[in-house]
Amino acid sequence: MYSSDMLDSVRRLARDPAFNLVQVKKMFCDISCPNGHPTLLVEYGGQKSLGEYTDRTIAVLDSVKTKEEFLELLNAFQAYVTRLYWWFHWYFPWGIGPAVCRRLTPEDVKEIVRLSKT
Repeated sequence: MYSSDMLDSVRRLARDPAFNLVQVKKMFCDISCPNGHPTLLVEYGGQKSLGEYTDRTIAVLDSVKTKEEFLELLNAFQAYVTRLYWWFHWYFPWGIGPAVCRRLTPEDVKEIVRLSKT
């Protein structure tokens, strides 16, 4: 939700001429670091690396001088967050993704093909 909804909203508003760079930076910080702490991100599933990366991204915001630079930074940040999510979802030891959305094996595909011919 954070990566696909919240960060997409920040990106959309960063492209809107009605929002200036200061506003989109504040919005990103407020969403990404509620009350000045990345507790939402860090405590949810123990994603400490996400909290650290959020802190680092916020730390470099002062060096961002244009909305285009902000969007570049946001794109890189969102790419990392998305990859982290998929790792967490599919590969983390408890295997949430495979338990809910089981991957098909070659044998599964052969059986689906066989069944579809009957």
